[in-house]
Formats: sequence, structure tokens, C-alpha cells
Amino acid sequence: MQQFKPFKPPAKSHTMKINPAPLILAIPGRTIQAKSIPLTIEVSAQGKLAHIRIEGEISAWSGNSAAEFRRQIQEAIKSGATDVHLYINSIGGSVLIANEIVNEIKKFTGEVTGEGGAIVASAATYIAIHCKSFKLASNGTYLIHKPYGAVMGNEDEIASSL
Repeated sequence: MQQFKPFKPPAKSHTMKINPAPLILAIPGRTIQAKSIPLTIEVSAQGKLAHIRIEGEISAWSGNSAAEFRRQIQEAIKSGATDVHLYINSIGGSVLIANEIVNEIKKFTGEVTGEGGAIVASAATYIAIHCKSFKLASNGTYLIHKPYGAVMGNEDEIASSL
């Protein structure tokens, strides 16, 4: 595994699934929409160590899934977990949801370490950089890019935004 050192800023197990979002593959001259990859987050605690597994596209929370994730984090902390080990295998998605995942993980008082699977991309890297240490599988891909944005409005509003 490759070692990344980003900047600093099993007991009962729970699984939650969040609305799947489609994976869009961009190929010059065409766009292909692949099967949806649902976000799955599993939280378990064993002694002082909590394990959090994040897989799939980080997409919109559905129903009370954000509340369920918070409840699972609180349960792990109440059981005595102070340290966290993350496993991430995600193409990324919403940086706002990734930020909320980080906010919940920061509730642990100990050290946060992590490892990545085949891909840790886009918004998933935002979660990874909050680990004290992070290891990526030797065949894994770590993708950081400039943020994507859009401007909406009439011609004058768009021109004033440029």
C-alpha cells in the first residue's frame, strides 16, 4: 500500500444505504450512464476503535439516513470508541455530504486513520485528508481535482459572474 500523509485539519454493526446516483462516464464524443452505485456506510465499534466503511457514490441523504449515521456514531462513542479507522472506496460525489460525514467523524476524541480501496476520488478525498495517516491499495487510484461549478441566470447575470 502507498502511504499518504494528508494535512491535519467487531461488535454491533449497522449498515445504511442512501439513494443511489448514476455513474456517468465521459468518453470523447459520447456520454455513457452506468448502473447506480449506492452509498453504503457501515459503523461498528470494538473496544476503543470504531470502524467506518464508506463505499459508493457520496450522494443525497434519503429519509433519515443522516440522522441514522449520527445515531450510529453516537452509539459507537457511548460504547467507548475514541479512535476511528476508515475504509473508503468511492468515486466521490457531494462535497457537502462529505463535509457532514467529516463533521460526524470529528466527534471522536482520538486518532483517525484510514485506508482506500480501488478508488478514493473527488469528495471522498475530502474525507481521507482528515485522517492522521491514510494508506491506499497498491492498485488504487486517488483523484483530486478542481471543484466543478455552474452559473445560472440571464445573459447579464452570467456575464457579471464571469
